[in-house]
Amino acid sequence: MALLRRWFLILSALILGGGSLSAASSRAEQRAYAVAATDFQHEQWSRAETEFGQFRSNYPASTNLAAAVLYQAETRYKLGQFTNAITLLSTNRDQAGPLADEYHYWIGEAQFQTRDFTNAAATFVSLARDYPESPLRLRAVVEATAAYARLSDWRRHDALLENPDGVFQRAAKRDTTNELVVNGWLSLENSKFQQRDFSGAAAVYERLTNQWPTLNQLQQCQGAYLFYRAKMELGDFAAALATATNLVRIAGSPTNQEWLAAG
Repeated sequence: MALLRRWFLILSALILGGGSLSAASSRAEQRAYAVAATDFQHEQWSRAETEFGQFRSNYPASTNLAAAVLYQAETRYKLGQFTNAITLLSTNRDQAGPLADEYHYWIGEAQFQTRDFTNAAATFVSLARDYPESPLRLRAVVEATAAYARLSDWRRHDALLENPDGVFQRAAKRDTTNELVVNGWLSLENSKFQQRDFSGAAAVYERLTNQWPTLNQLQQCQGAYLFYRAKMELGDFAAALATATNLVRIAGSPTNQEWLAAG
């Protein structure tokens, strides 16, 4: 997975920090990268942002330059500097190499946070289309649907999730318990409800009940609440009551009072 790939880069820096990464790499360069990577790992975002910036300035020919750009952009994202993160990744995208899909991903995430949902959706869709080997493809598709949902662009939203040859449907067949797959189904249920396709919303929920034990409490509550509302709209009050009663039971946790009140 992409996260494992990036953490491998950090781990390599920590392990090799006192040795030699290549004949052209100096120990000072290795130490500088390892220090920045350590602060990133420990979520010292401000320090890591400064250190990766200094690393880029001091070692512009480093084999770790593409990774340093990515990590610096992520620290900016964590610090809420979304526009700066987009600028950094966009201006260095030609040198991203094997990390190009992750550059794409974080540009999309930052665009989403700035409420630029149109460009965020386009970025995520292009990631899924242009990087067929990327482990981020499914996540990108689900993130794109979230952006389309913010735009109420249900046609594009549903097309991503319902295409039988698309990334989502293929993943849904392989791994029904994947959290991203479940979130995609929940998004589709909401889309059908928003379009007043109440039977369609109920059908998506009923599909989810086949894997109910694998859903976390929040996902169960989200699915059940929309199903209840769909059944109310369809006039199936007995099913609506049963679902509302079930929602109260699901949301019984002391930490889930909002859903309990809804139930």
